[in-house]
Amino acid sequence: MQQVLVHVGARPYLRLWRQNVGVAVDPTGERWIRFGPPAGAADLSGVLGCGKRIELEVKTPAGRASDQQVKFAVMMQRMNGLYAVVRSIEETDAVLEAHVKSCRICRSCR
Repeated sequence: MQQVLVHVGARPYLRLWRQNVGVAVDPTGERWIRFGPPAGAADLSGVLGCGKRIELEVKTPAGRASDQQVKFAVMMQRMNGLYAVVRSIEETDAVLEAHVKSCRICRSCR
């Protein structure tokens, strides 16, 4: 995830950040507190220059999207967002280049 963030960080048409998810115990030890985005949200979230929301789920070569992630991806696509599962810097580049080629606003931001 960090490699993807660093690699795409300087692109003028994209702002991307990590979405941490987890559970912690409160200071008294009596209560568990869940934090982070809703179930299924991707590892990295952001906004493109055209205003479109982007979500990138970073997986290992053998990693698979959970059922919740698949449902979240469908919702994002229905709402005109960009959701992709990426396994490498090269896949990330391909997703972003495909978007830029099809979007005159982001293309003009390059």
